[in-house]
This record gives sequence, C-alpha cells and structure tokens, in this order.
Amino acid sequence: MTWEVCEQEFNSTNATVRALRSGISNISRTQYIQMCVTGRRANASDVSNIIIIPYGLIFLLSVVGNSLVILTLVRHKKMRTITNMYLLNLSISDLLLAVFCMPFTLVPVLMQDFIFGTAVCVLIRYAQGYWSYGVSSVRRYQIAPTSTPPT
Repeated sequence: MTWEVCEQEFNSTNATVRALRSGISNISRTQYIQMCVTGRRANASDVSNIIIIPYGLIFLLSVVGNSLVILTLVRHKKMRTITNMYLLNLSISDLLLAVFCMPFTLVPVLMQDFIFGTAVCVLIRYAQGYWSYGVSSVRRYQIAPTSTPPT
C-alpha cells in the first residue's frame, strides 16, 4: 500500500479497529502507517520474548529468596527479635504478592487483554496496593507492647 492510502485508513478507523489490524493496542499514527506500508503486523512474540525472561527471573528469585528468609526466621528461635519479626512480615507480604499478583499481571500484558474477569481485576488491584500495608499493620499491632513506659 502507499503512504497516502495508509494515512487515509488511519484517519477513517477508530482505535479499536487499528489495534485489531496492527496487533498493538496504543499504536501511534507513524507506527500504524509504517506497518501498513511495509505490510508487517506486530507480533505478540516480539514483546513476549523481552518480558517473560526478566519477569520469570524476578518471580523465581522472589519466591525462593522470601521462602528462605521465612524458613530461617521460623526455624531458629534465637532469631525471633522484633526487628526480625518485621523482616518476617515483609518476606511473607512479598511472597504473597509474588504468588498472587505477578501471574495476574504478566498474562494480560502478554495477551493484551484481561481474561480473568472483573472480580479478579478488582481483587488483584486491592492486593497489589494494600496487601503489604495491611499485613504490616496487623503485625505491628501484635508486636506492640501493651503497657506504656514510665514517665
């Protein structure tokens, strides 16, 4: 196709149609016209190859590292200090975040669509935003001394 035909096609279609034709959800005018002229359609594997390896590595390190910290702090009673309890809390929070949130954010990025439904979407946003704060607050409340220091 020629540059003019592709530009006319860009102007006559909406963003949804352009996304379906190009394979990219937020495609710019220049990108769309260039892909139209060359006849190349964006491939999801272009992005997938770049994202999956670091994402998988971060997920693996998060699960293994936090599990080791939790295991160490739980098995050794001498390490149960207030500071280490905060570290334990942080490790539990990070492990839960990795296990319950990372897969639900990777899949939509790769598929360019959220397939898990509205309820899961809301729950994942809640978990990502407030989970660590909630767990930290509960642990701080449990650890905090009940008596007041003398004045």
